Amino acid sequence: MAAAIKTEAKLAQNIVKLLVGDAEVYVIEDCSNSKETSIFSGPTSVEQRSIFFKDGKVGGSVNIFLVHNKGQWSLIDAGYGKVLLPSLATIGVKVEDISTILITHMHPDHIQGLFIGNTATFPKARVFVSENEKALWIPGNRQTDANKVAEIYGTRLETLKYGAEVAPGIISVNLEGHTAGHTGYEIGSGVNRLLIVGDLIHHTTLQFFCPEECASYDADRPTLPTNSPDAIANIHPNNLAMTTLNSRN
Repeated sequence: MAAAIKTEAKLAQNIVKLLVGDAEVYVIEDCSNSKETSIFSGPTSVEQRSIFFKDGKVGGSVNIFLVHNKGQWSLIDAGYGKVLLPSLATIGVKVEDISTILITHMHPDHIQGLFIGNTATFPKARVFVSENEKALWIPGNRQTDANKVAEIYGTRLETLKYGAEVAPGIISVNLEGHTAGHTGYEIGSGVNRLLIVGDLIHHTTLQFFCPEECASYDADRPTLPTNSPDAIANIHPNNLAMTTLNSRN
């Protein structure tokens, strides 16, 4: 049986509301983010490339997920923050309402929305990353957005364990490979489940048909779950819908 995910409404050009069991999930498109096809080493044939790369680009967008469940508001990633605050206002949510922020990994397009200048965007939220992801970036001897997040949020930047319920109805999932601590998040239960896979997949169509394909900037390509022909089935049991943070193909 397929996962029962219902699209309830399109609230704005960049906001779609989903119902995942008892959870309300708002998909916020922060910005478009197309890439060159050279990030993939294949497919090599002209015919295959014409199928997978119709526009000569790898189309994509930076997405943020806002989850409301059991009276609590949680964010999954914060994007660049380009339209995050007006999008929250459209939904009717204040920055003070966000209690938990779950980070897939600490690349700039996933965490810059956490701060404005040297101030935390979310004054009350606890921010969670995996232990391996935090160890990868923090502390560091260079100025990075990850270190800036650590400085601004202080003790509110915390680590999580894989397989734990990190917010109401949200379970953390080990999807390491794109970075050393890359984390997915599963929302819901039973047949009503949605898996946020972060940057596990950069081109949905290509990587489903050619699971050995990885982006050139995946840090540990041999360990990526997508290297297995049964990759998506192996990530979690059946009855699971899946969505990415960057892919639009």
